Amino acid sequence: MSDVGLAASNKPTSIWLYTRSRNPYSERVVAGLALKGLEFERVISDDPDDAARWSPIARTFPVLEIAGRRRADSAVILEWLDELEPAPALLSAVPKTAAAQKQLAEWSNDSFAFYWNRWRAARYPQPGDDQPVDDSLLAKVLDRVGRRLGRQPRTRAEARELEIMGSSSTA
Repeated sequence: MSDVGLAASNKPTSIWLYTRSRNPYSERVVAGLALKGLEFERVISDDPDDAARWSPIARTFPVLEIAGRRRADSAVILEWLDELEPAPALLSAVPKTAAAQKQLAEWSNDSFAFYWNRWRAARYPQPGDDQPVDDSLLAKVLDRVGRRLGRQPRTRAEARELEIMGSSSTA
């Protein structure tokens, strides 16, 4: 089987989406598959052992399997789908726009996760939900935010310089 043209291939390709019964990130993958016209079968399990079996490294859902190969994490899966089935593209062909789309998706995921986890814990409690947040995890999140935002300008001159540099790169 070729790595491109899944929908156009004469050879049937099995596509499996492994997910939990409540997983909003899987819906991003479902939307990507639908946009590309790819048929798939959804396999639902809330068993942590299944997550470990289907995604031994990340141990998270969603997991997409195509022709025996698997990818975990909705963002990684969507990039993979675009590699395997380029048309229609999930991201803009304009690099700057595609980068902005990726940043928006990351921000959305990071922002949404807080509210999703609170809602899920209140509505569908699981063992460990009442445990305090690990400070080392919080430090990792703050480090990630700092790297994404970069060092903030300290003076008006620095802010103006960044503004000028940004406008000159769009011209």
